Amino acid sequence: LFEVADELVAKVSAAVLQSEIHRVQRTEHPPADAWEHYIKGINDTGALDPDKYESARWHLEQAIEIDPEMAEAWAAMGLLEVENLISQPLLEESDPEQFYTIIDYFRRSHELNPFNGSACGCLGYMLSVVGKKGEARAVFEQAVEANPLSSGLRSDYASFLLWDGRFEEAMENNELVRKLGSTRFESASVWLNRSIVALAEGNDAEALEAINRAMFINQNIYHTPTAVAVLYVAGDRAAAARLYNEMRQSYPDLSPRNPLLYTFFKPIDAILARRRELGEVDGPADSDEIYRVLSQN
Repeated sequence: LFEVADELVAKVSAAVLQSEIHRVQRTEHPPADAWEHYIKGINDTGALDPDKYESARWHLEQAIEIDPEMAEAWAAMGLLEVENLISQPLLEESDPEQFYTIIDYFRRSHELNPFNGSACGCLGYMLSVVGKKGEARAVFEQAVEANPLSSGLRSDYASFLLWDGRFEEAMENNELVRKLGSTRFESASVWLNRSIVALAEGNDAEALEAINRAMFINQNIYHTPTAVAVLYVAGDRAAAARLYNEMRQSYPDLSPRNPLLYTFFKPIDAILARRRELGEVDGPADSDEIYRVLSQN
């Protein structure tokens, strides 16, 4: 296993070196009209509004058509498709090809600019979605080595480490995100990650405090679904029900079974399984069952 992992790291390292040589040799800048389309596309993507999907995709397609080597546009296209699929009623048996299409977007961006922390983080996230843990780890480790001061990359890496069950390392990266300074999204991630670790340590009061801070900072399509489960597991089921109902008004099809969301729910399910083994809980067995209970109230 270690030999395979080392081989993956070596391959990623070679790819990063080659793409960086290409980036340095490229002296021209993307045309102004490509940047204009990119800005309009990323603004529509950032609105997290399903009604703006078609507009966002058209603008990003135009940017890529004008400048196929615009790394930012490829990353934005991948992010747009992630947000689109999260809001759909996808189940575990969904066609995996659409996930690999998204991976190709992020991989293209990563090849063009390995120092784009967002693209690297999203590529690692999508590789974990399809179960390629070794490759995801290689991408994250190489990206962090190349760009150690990217708070966004560190935030994504912390989430991956939680998914992988490496809580101590996750909190080390979590603390770095806080020290480096972060956006509202990343700050919410910091507190969400803290809440999950607190649950793992059996400190439900600390988990509640942390998740309430996360939701105060920023509610969004990534963090809010997980926050519902954290609130429920930590004992504030009334707050979980309120947040669940608010979320359903905007995103009625969100489900813990959606593979794009399950990377966030997996640590919570592992915590619930351990608590059940110890006889500490007799309620829902996993996050999907929590959602079913809430939907019936």
